[in-house]
Amino acid sequence: HFLGMINYYRDMWRRRSHLLTPLTPLTSANAQWEWNEKHQKAFEEIKRVVSKEALLAFPDFGKEFHIYTDASDYQLGAVIMQNDKPIAFYSRKLNSAQRRYTTGKQELLSIVET
Repeated sequence: HFLGMINYYRDMWRRRSHLLTPLTPLTSANAQWEWNEKHQKAFEEIKRVVSKEALLAFPDFGKEFHIYTDASDYQLGAVIMQNDKPIAFYSRKLNSAQRRYTTGKQELLSIVET
């Protein structure tokens, strides 16, 4: 239930995919449940981020937007900003085929999906 609730706010905080990575495998039907320190740290950090950092500015559609994207070997990330304030965040894990893309193609994928 916690991850489902957090996913509702997925576009409101940066590095969502990165922070959820330790917890996501525990949701698999075949997962062996073993809560350890890395899970607890991720859980605490997610609660902290959502309670303090999930503040977004309201967009002004008459002004210019700026999109900043990034890609790593395992995930995509982006932020849409206006007046140096975040409007929305985006992040997700890459699937196995996308992890084999060149860095340039991963960056383009991040732009397209944002």
